[in-house]
Amino acid sequence: MRFLRRASKYFFFIFCSFCSVSGGFHTEHARAASLSLLCVETVWCDVAQQIGGSNLKTKALLTAPGIDPHHFQPSPSLIRSVKQADGFLANGATYDDWALAFRHADSNRFVASEIGKWRNGEDPHLFFQPEIIHSVARVIAVWLEQRDPQNQKIYKDHLAKFEQSLDDLDKKISLFKERYKDIPIAITEPAGERLLSKTGLKIIDQRWALSVMNQTGVSAQETALLERALTQHNIAVLVVNPLVASAQINNLVSIAKKHHIPIITIGETLPAGQTWQGWMNHILDQLASALDKKELQR
Repeated sequence: MRFLRRASKYFFFIFCSFCSVSGGFHTEHARAASLSLLCVETVWCDVAQQIGGSNLKTKALLTAPGIDPHHFQPSPSLIRSVKQADGFLANGATYDDWALAFRHADSNRFVASEIGKWRNGEDPHLFFQPEIIHSVARVIAVWLEQRDPQNQKIYKDHLAKFEQSLDDLDKKISLFKERYKDIPIAITEPAGERLLSKTGLKIIDQRWALSVMNQTGVSAQETALLERALTQHNIAVLVVNPLVASAQINNLVSIAKKHHIPIITIGETLPAGQTWQGWMNHILDQLASALDKKELQR
């Protein structure tokens, strides 16, 4: 089924520019950080840094965009740093569980999958879900207040500003959903799926993408259906994870290009110089631009 044509061909997506600022919420005077937090991924460090400000020193184990957290092998020095930091924050959900073995469970270890009540078999890319991001931010704020009570007000203020940015993002998602709900898209791997699902877009190949991620083998029949949907323009946008490649994915990309289906990339690493909010905002902007471009072609 072809996606419904929207009433207006030209649509200007007005939004707040709050989340394009990459500096976080560093409002106090510069001074030596009193606490250290080691994260596996840069995205979780960014969230924690926005709450802790200059009182918190964060460090991510994985910083290069080409590193796949699922299959990373840590060095002895990285293992030592996990054990030595005041706090430790991981995604969990089978995404970076190798790191959990190097830090015993206590009040200074935080795992997003436990905080967000992730269930086995669900999409492990938890940092694309605003509700889980919010829950982790609140847990980190409580930890900072307990470990550094003299600066409780700073952490409370930072959390309040962070929560306001989440409210703004939620409003933007609602506006996006009003305009683009039920438009069919395809994804080559579940990175970004949690955010995409909130936008009301219809992801037609969730099972196929999950098979790609789990390396359980994609169905030839489902692959053929996906190729046909692209050829017949029954997919408005193809979303590609640049970390994951295969002959089937390469073929889908080729078909999309041949038939002028917009392609956007959603990776798994926080882009340099962006906050988590800025990243989510950029993804929504990319999608809106691609969907409007597709509409103009009709």
